[in-house]
Amino acid sequence: MMLISLVMRLGLLLTWNDVDIPPSSSQNLSDGLRAPVLVFQLAMAMLVTGGFVLLMHERLRARIERLVVTDALTGTVNRHGIMPLLQEAWGQALRHGRPVSVVMFDLDHFKRINDLYGHAIGDEVLTGFAACISSQLQDNDTLSRWGGEEFLLLLNDTEIAKAHAIADRLRQLVAGVSLDERIPSVTVSAGVASIESLQGMDDTQATDSLMDMLDAADRRLYLAKWQRNCVVSVDGDLEALPGFSASQ
Repeated sequence: MMLISLVMRLGLLLTWNDVDIPPSSSQNLSDGLRAPVLVFQLAMAMLVTGGFVLLMHERLRARIERLVVTDALTGTVNRHGIMPLLQEAWGQALRHGRPVSVVMFDLDHFKRINDLYGHAIGDEVLTGFAACISSQLQDNDTLSRWGGEEFLLLLNDTEIAKAHAIADRLRQLVAGVSLDERIPSVTVSAGVASIESLQGMDDTQATDSLMDMLDAADRRLYLAKWQRNCVVSVDGDLEALPGFSASQ
């Protein structure tokens, strides 16, 4: 602000050039104005440079903010970045009664892929999976790398039956494509959870229900992982599954 004020004052000073000055005084006045003109030019240069530096600073800050919430390997939103989006969707559900669903994906036998083919191939599989799923999403849907080989898909304005259908379509898509030509096809398991309406809840209840939904998706993913290459959207009893042992 001080720099701008200086520029304005010098600009007013330079308007004296428009005043009718006697010849005998013109040389002295010209000499007297030379220094202010130089200062004015310097101030303008500083102002332009300062504006450029500020622009670069803002661009750098925006880039850093994106990096903080982006998974470096897959380019998807990371776990830190998806939480504000979940809270925003929760706020919309709380205010407008809109349904919200999440799908938790887990790549089947991913540890075996790393052990047999190496972590570099495993990274390619993760990247291929993220690209495959992302190419199928609506604009208001968000895929996040939740951790390791687990991904979380946020589906706004989506009730659980539709979310289940979307998850199953994506499951079939992954099984039918090659995420990396050097390995056999990869399958994925998914757990789906939803909340149909948050209307009537206070903020504490709404926050609790968000965590409940994530916990439900995680439980159902565990059920799906036991069976492999399937989607589960209801709670069930693991011990009722064929071959299940609590010691495993």
